[in-house]
Amino acid sequence: MAMDELVICLAVTALLSACGKVATPAPVAATLASADNVSTAAAPVPIPTETDYLECCVRPPLGRITVGNIAQLEMLDLLAIEGVLDVGWLPDSEHLIANINNDELVEYSISDGALTYFETSSFGHLEEGLSIDDEGIQVAVIGSTGVGIWDIPSGTLEEVLDLGSALFSPSTPSQLAFLPPVHPWSPADNQAGSAPMADEILTRNDAEIAIWDSADGSQHWSDRRQVSHLAVGLHGIAYLENGAVSYDYEGRAIELQDYSSEDATLPEAQLIGFGPDGELLAVADSTGDIALWNAEDGSRVLTLEAGVPAESMVFSPGGELLAAVALDGVMFWDAQTGELVHTLSLPDMAPHILAFSPDGATLAVGMAPRVSGPLEIQLQLWGIASDTSGSTGETFAPPATDQVIYSDSAVGFSFLYPNDSILTLFEDSGNARIDLPFQTGTALQEKYLEVDNLDSDEGCSVPQDAEVQEAVIEGIKFLVQSGGDAGAGNYYDWERYTTSNGTTCVSLFFVFHSTNPNNYDQPPPVLDEPTERAVIDQILSTFVWSQ
Repeated sequence: MAMDELVICLAVTALLSACGKVATPAPVAATLASADNVSTAAAPVPIPTETDYLECCVRPPLGRITVGNIAQLEMLDLLAIEGVLDVGWLPDSEHLIANINNDELVEYSISDGALTYFETSSFGHLEEGLSIDDEGIQVAVIGSTGVGIWDIPSGTLEEVLDLGSALFSPSTPSQLAFLPPVHPWSPADNQAGSAPMADEILTRNDAEIAIWDSADGSQHWSDRRQVSHLAVGLHGIAYLENGAVSYDYEGRAIELQDYSSEDATLPEAQLIGFGPDGELLAVADSTGDIALWNAEDGSRVLTLEAGVPAESMVFSPGGELLAAVALDGVMFWDAQTGELVHTLSLPDMAPHILAFSPDGATLAVGMAPRVSGPLEIQLQLWGIASDTSGSTGETFAPPATDQVIYSDSAVGFSFLYPNDSILTLFEDSGNARIDLPFQTGTALQEKYLEVDNLDSDEGCSVPQDAEVQEAVIEGIKFLVQSGGDAGAGNYYDWERYTTSNGTTCVSLFFVFHSTNPNNYDQPPPVLDEPTERAVIDQILSTFVWSQ
């Protein structure tokens, strides 16, 4: 198994009684029976796969993020899914979709932590670029072979835009966006009042821009323009070409004369974006300024000073705030006054992605450790989780337990394990060792899990060094063995759980290494064995096949 096929991603298990969930993992429901081997496994979980990995929910935000409470912004949840390329929110603000690791499209539920995997195997590699329609029915994603359009409720791939039929260039687009369902303009004829087609998608590559029908994949319109960035608003589309900005406002062509990459006396525009009502156009330039323009008449309204060129920017859904990635974090301005109202300082992390939920209560921030680069982008959710108004309303403590998703996308399985473990990957074999946390000060010296992939054309078999029993745990059939070894004052108690999916076998081998208490002048405290072994149930109860 190649290392780039192994995805390790974090997920916060916020076990909060306020969510109506129990604060401890449910016991594993297992039925034991004698067995010599496991020839078959429970049927693979169908794709999309919805699994409640998380016992509870993210701390619910108390309300919309505003100029007045932005200083109380705090992290609500962490989904450190390695390789996040883009993210979008569904209209209910309770679900978001992330394009991760170049080959997975995942829907995440904030309320219960459920993950839903979309069917992507027939599409090819996914690239940066994701857009969700206003109704939350379709999601479009750029891929190496074109643009895929998925039905969100079913998770199935519905349409692939045939870029080979594009008028000027069949190259893969580098940006896309669903057009607003109702807009009083049409780039096809550049006239106000034209009735738009339903479910239209705008795409851009290095040679052209085009509009497509998401229902049947047909192309409605195209224009040969070398545009480096697009912004879609309620009144028109803005274009960034050669560092200059132009846009259509209800059929009227407007050009801003303040930007150019060809005139050394002018700054070069680098990012553009409309406010939610389409009346403001934000332009970030090469000098570190962000200008807000009146889109209707092209007049400058405000100039915001970021200090360095912004890497990403987004308006809050109400248009009250403008957030931008700059310097060592995320900067927030009052879009009405231009005042810098808050800076989210992240000296060790480099933000790359910003996305407000439609209700304005949650901000998704994709960021990576500055030492690693964008391929390790994590997804964090920020909001106002504490009531600082002086009222006696309920507040929420930080999540009590973090867990990590171990996901082997090549073999097709995943499970959760404690976040404060140490993971060692063995590239040659594709196996792994996870050193698990334990209570120090007792005779227990180490506790670890060995994860082995045992592919075999003859089915799944196990060593005959211990009695074999069969257990069904959360619908997955396991072959269970246990035993122990001793030597030189050391004890090694172990439990092995083996499961199969077709010819694919996976072994989870738990080892508890302790020393003889009689070896000490002062014997250590007695080991709390039930507590130490509880991690086995926690891991097995979250094990799922993904293919």
